[in-house]
Amino acid sequence: VEHIAAHPPIDNKHKRRVLVADDHPVNQKLVCWLLNGMGVEAHVASDGLLATQMFESGDFDLILMDINMPELNGFEATQKIREMERNRTRVLMFDRIPIVGMTAQMDCAANTSYEQHGIDDFLTFPVERSNLKSKVDMWIDHARNHPRPAIDTGLVLEMTQGDRAAMVKMLGVFVQMMARQIGSLHNGLITDAQSEIHSVVEGIIYV
Repeated sequence: VEHIAAHPPIDNKHKRRVLVADDHPVNQKLVCWLLNGMGVEAHVASDGLLATQMFESGDFDLILMDINMPELNGFEATQKIREMERNRTRVLMFDRIPIVGMTAQMDCAANTSYEQHGIDDFLTFPVERSNLKSKVDMWIDHARNHPRPAIDTGLVLEMTQGDRAAMVKMLGVFVQMMARQIGSLHNGLITDAQSEIHSVVEGIIYV
């Protein structure tokens, strides 16, 4: 048992980064051990507030979010992260990180209302390797091979208060603006104009 704990089975895959938000030391060690055995780089946040801070400063492919945590619970932390994403990207959807909730309550995991909090999926405790691996594969590997649409049309429709004609017009303006930005970026790359490149990239990121 000690040998297995010290040397978990390794899957030789591309390194992925997962944020494990859980306040229970045993759960932290178990989930991280399982992730490491899959070739995944695991980072731990011991409460919901720290999870939001680590998300803001880190670059993760997936968040495993315990629902019952101090400071901010899993729902509150997820909602804060989604708010941070909206403030960061607005119309563009490149930065929406998948969040998988973790709970010991089966009825909570079966309740689809968790989607209203911004949580994409659920795992139940105790976490089993096969279940964890399926979530990692689905939400990281599948997402990489099947990228989300670049524009959040639902958000644009919300911004136009349900007016589809206005949404189409706004998207037309957006596409024209992006075409100009890409043209400016191309010129900046050709002439090696670092200030112009930085300005264009910053404008695209914060659309």
